[in-house]
Amino acid sequence: MTSSAADTSTTSECPDHVRALLDTAPLVISCEDESLWSIRGRLALPRQSAFIELLVYLGAARLQAPEPLDPWPGVAVDTLLDEVWTPRARDPQNRESGQTWLRKSLKRLQEELATAAGGLPGEIVAGGQLLRLNPTTIASDVEVFLTALARAKAARGADRIAAAEEALSKRVSGLLLNVPRERVLVGRTIEIYRWLDLPHWERAAGRLEALGREAAVQLGRAYRDGGRYDAAIVLYGQLLGEVPHDRRVQEGLLLAARGTGDSAQLSQVWQQVRAYLDGETDIELHSMYERLMSETRAATPVSAR
Repeated sequence: MTSSAADTSTTSECPDHVRALLDTAPLVISCEDESLWSIRGRLALPRQSAFIELLVYLGAARLQAPEPLDPWPGVAVDTLLDEVWTPRARDPQNRESGQTWLRKSLKRLQEELATAAGGLPGEIVAGGQLLRLNPTTIASDVEVFLTALARAKAARGADRIAAAEEALSKRVSGLLLNVPRERVLVGRTIEIYRWLDLPHWERAAGRLEALGREAAVQLGRAYRDGGRYDAAIVLYGQLLGEVPHDRRVQEGLLLAARGTGDSAQLSQVWQQVRAYLDGETDIELHSMYERLMSETRAATPVSAR
C-alpha cells in the first residue's frame, strides 16, 4: 500500500462495538479514542495532518444540536473553521485561506481513505455550508448511538426491549478518552482538539455521558415494564454504582424488586441503596420503600411468608 493511510491491526483486534458498525458502513470513526477502522483493520492517517481531528469533530458535532436526538443537518463551515482550523492557522484572519485548507484537506482525506479501504461508495463528508459525515460511507460511533437512543425512546410494545438493548450496546463512554492533546505539525508542536475545552463542547461531553446513562435507564424501565424484573435489578444495580444519587435509578431498583413479589429481595435492594448513600436516604425515598414493602407483603400468601 503506497498511501500514508495504512492498516495497523487486523479486524480480529477490532472492538466489538466497532465491528458491529462496520456492518453498516465501510469505515468507522470512534470519537471515544480517535481510532479509524475498515474491514481491513485499523487505519493510520498522517499524524502531521488534521484528518483524524476533522473526522472526530464531524463525528461528534451532532452533540451540539439543541436536542441531539433530533434530526441534525450538519455543522456550519464557519464554525468548523473557527474551532479546528483557527488554532493551527498562521493567519487566522485570512478566511479565504481557511476555506482553501478545508477544501484541500477534505479532498486529500477522501483520496487517502479510498486507497486505504480499497474504494468507497461515496464522499466521506456531505453537504455545502453545513457539513456532516456521510453515513453510507463512514459511521461515527457517537451518531450511531444517538440514533439508536432516539429509536429506543420512540419504541413501544414488543419492540421496546430490543431497541433499548441496541441503544445501550452502542453507548459511547466519552469523547477522546486518554487521547494525547499535542501533535507535531511541520516541525512545531501544536495543541490539538483545543475545541474540547470550549464551554459548549465541555457541555457536549457531559451530555454524552448523561445520554449513556439515559440509555441504561431506558433499558431498565423496559425490562421492568416487560416483567423481566431480575434483569432490571442487575442493570439498575450497576447504574447505582455509577450514579448513586440519581433518583430514577434508586426508584427503578426498588420498583424492580417490588415486581418480583419477593419481600426479601426488596429488603436486600433497599439495603443496597442505603449502603451507596451511606445510610442517608431522604423521607420520600424511605416512604416509597415502606409502601412497596407493605404492598409486597399484602400480596404474598401467609404460607409463603
